[in-house]
Amino acid sequence: MKNLFLLVLLIITSCDNVVDIPKNKENSIELTYDEFLSIANESHRELTEKEVIDIVENFMKSSNEFKSRTALNLNMSVEKKSYIEYSKNKKLQLPLYNIVVNSTNFQDIAIVSGDSRMPFILAYYSIDKKKSDIDQPDNDMMLNISKEMLLNDLNSIVRICDSLCDKTKSKISEKLNIEKNKIRLADISSRILIKDTKNTRANMIIDSSTIPGTVIGRFGPWCEVKWDVGMPYNRTMPQECPNNWLWDNRYAISSVVVAVAQAMAYFQPNMSVYNENIDWSYLKENEEIHEDSDYFGQYVQDPIRRRNMVANLMKYIGEQCGVIYNCNGASVNFSNVINFLSNYGISIDGKQNFDVSKMTKYIEDLNPIIMYGQTSTNGGHWWLIDGMIAVMSDNQVINKYVHANMGMGKSYTGFYYVSSGMTFDASFAHFTKNICMYPNIRR
Repeated sequence: MKNLFLLVLLIITSCDNVVDIPKNKENSIELTYDEFLSIANESHRELTEKEVIDIVENFMKSSNEFKSRTALNLNMSVEKKSYIEYSKNKKLQLPLYNIVVNSTNFQDIAIVSGDSRMPFILAYYSIDKKKSDIDQPDNDMMLNISKEMLLNDLNSIVRICDSLCDKTKSKISEKLNIEKNKIRLADISSRILIKDTKNTRANMIIDSSTIPGTVIGRFGPWCEVKWDVGMPYNRTMPQECPNNWLWDNRYAISSVVVAVAQAMAYFQPNMSVYNENIDWSYLKENEEIHEDSDYFGQYVQDPIRRRNMVANLMKYIGEQCGVIYNCNGASVNFSNVINFLSNYGISIDGKQNFDVSKMTKYIEDLNPIIMYGQTSTNGGHWWLIDGMIAVMSDNQVINKYVHANMGMGKSYTGFYYVSSGMTFDASFAHFTKNICMYPNIRR
């Protein structure tokens, strides 16, 4: 299998969920997006095989990657239908169709959600007929993550419907003078106003659910950890900085080291550090590792073995990459990073100028990116881009948001609106210049 495209792509083939802007606001009703979602998804069904195949055909026609193939004599058929269940709610199941797209020149597979609430293509990949179907654990891992995310989104829709549908109908009934049991979305869509939600595009959005609109595409995020530069990650670094009391008077871990460590945590290569094997599952038990317990009980101190293991990992990566530390920061020759990763079977491309279209393409190709940027006062920082979502706004415009793990803990990990002049305002610093990327991290 090759060229795996993991995505959750909504093919808009129906006008049932399209809301026109009311011409007469006095005869309309304003709903929050969740209220609208609750009535739009009140009823649902499994899609027919023909509807699922239509989704694949429409996807190929709308995608520049596959548009030329639709001119060929294609044969599409259902290879398999199965059900997946949500790990957090076994009663929630989703039908999946494996659609085979056959031609004399190629054979493709599309994995499609067969639920009318989420008529999405989950994955699309091409099969190399010259090779046997070799397992690709990285792709399988990302496919499983995408399945769980799809179920997570569906679970959110179910919860919204359960909590808001009846209340929303009562609100509509009172405002529009329609009997509650006669409310149909198709009949009132032209009278609905979606309440505007301000979009803080320039800043990091930590919770993707606060982004207005409908998620129609999702890639990652693939990095499961949100590590930091301070304790306990630097607990084995030299204690030579009397003014660095926040970091136990030690060197803070270089942000490039954190980015590399988190990328490696995703690929999980076999690795021995100072005569101890790195146990990735143990390190990734939680998204953060804590030196001490929280006074208010939000988290507890991690075992000393875990704290030392992650600290030794950070120290080792810095040594092997030739990172030069001082009490105010660090410097590195990135070619050392490229060579270090290659020792563990991980490849990454060299420096490229920041290009928004290329950045999103690398993520669509399932390859994370290490980024570098500077503040207006020349403070430099490295971070990881490991995902992206596409959102359909209320006015039918598709907006994209990349997921950035800034290497400063979960409080500084989130989504940035993609635009031609985008910068990265992480609140602890605003990176506005000399932004570049080292893309295409892969194994």
